[in-house]
Amino acid sequence: MTAVGRLTFAAALLGLIIGGALALFASGRSWQTVTAHRARPLADDVLDVTGRTLHPAVSGFAVVALAGVVGILASRGIARRIIGAVLVIAGGIVCWDAVTALRAISSEHARSVLRDAQSGVGLDAGRAVTVAVHPVWPVLAALGGLLIVLAGALTIGCGSAWTGLSGRYEHPAPAAGPQHDARLWSALDRGIDPTADPAPGAGGTADAPERAADQVRDQSVDAPDGPASDSSTRTEP
Repeated sequence: MTAVGRLTFAAALLGLIIGGALALFASGRSWQTVTAHRARPLADDVLDVTGRTLHPAVSGFAVVALAGVVGILASRGIARRIIGAVLVIAGGIVCWDAVTALRAISSEHARSVLRDAQSGVGLDAGRAVTVAVHPVWPVLAALGGLLIVLAGALTIGCGSAWTGLSGRYEHPAPAAGPQHDARLWSALDRGIDPTADPAPGAGGTADAPERAADQVRDQSVDAPDGPASDSSTRTEP
């Protein structure tokens, strides 16, 4: 991997880690405060609404971004580009939801949130409801989403030049010449020295064991049968 490849690879991974963690942390903070006013001397109903309650997709896609770190390390080629495209979409959704949370929710939505939090006890449709926005946490979540988008774009554009876990843990290629090794062992089983020099005029040494075995078989066929053959050709006086 080149120096530029290592730089973009580290930038993408750090962008996913920081962006995903930032969006996930910010989604758990209070983004808006809903206050339902009550007649005095009764106290107002106050509810802090987190980003996870307003936009559950923010925390969900933040987790997707963190999982994308493992996905990038474990993939390559077209699969890595697909992961990059998914990360761009996830970061875009995080940014969009965070930006929309900078605007206060409607009174109907606020009453619905209060009703869900308090089981509807003591709520009156005519009660005045005010919503206060805390912009710090949505802005941080949007920043995290932007980092996720940039990391996904880097993965799409430069991911083919990155290495990963998949390349490190692949099985090594088999050794060259397995058939030659098998012939060597076969020659040893037949009692032939596979390291012996080939016969004069033979081309190469790759088939030396087989040629030696053929020579032994030819000699066994052409050789006389020993004493029995001599007795058959001897003439009686």
